[in-house]
Amino acid sequence: MEPLLFHQFVYYFHTKRDYFECHEFMEEAWKNKPTFTKSDIEVAFILFATSEYHYRRNNIIGAQRCLNKSIQLFETHANALTQLEILDMFINELNYRLANMKYNTYIPFEIPISTACEFNIKKQYPDYAIQKNPITEKIINKHIYEYLMRDKNPVNNAPD
Repeated sequence: MEPLLFHQFVYYFHTKRDYFECHEFMEEAWKNKPTFTKSDIEVAFILFATSEYHYRRNNIIGAQRCLNKSIQLFETHANALTQLEILDMFINELNYRLANMKYNTYIPFEIPISTACEFNIKKQYPDYAIQKNPITEKIINKHIYEYLMRDKNPVNNAPD
């Protein structure tokens, strides 16, 4: 995965808290690869963003399913996570989140990244910051407001 794509993901994930948009542009990048499979690292990020979207909307079962699949893929791409400058604690934090989801209300997740990675994101996105304030209803329920119907055939037909 290209670092700039990851930086965009982190920006939307932390600053905008727009998990739906994270899913959309990551899926588009994934499908635009010359060859793509459902085991690619981009799919791990798609599932992770989807999990956060569901969790925030209190769809715990959907969040758990997506996060579990995401963790499995992240574990197979541990070297790529290191190259993207995601800190080693990431998968452990995701496993903890998964185990405790049904007991805790949603709290925004912070992807643990290196200071060098954060510096590079700030160069690309000067307003980058970890958003802790409440997010608007329009972001929380974005699929209802903007993207109710999408053609997912290319994803459904992707090789395993």
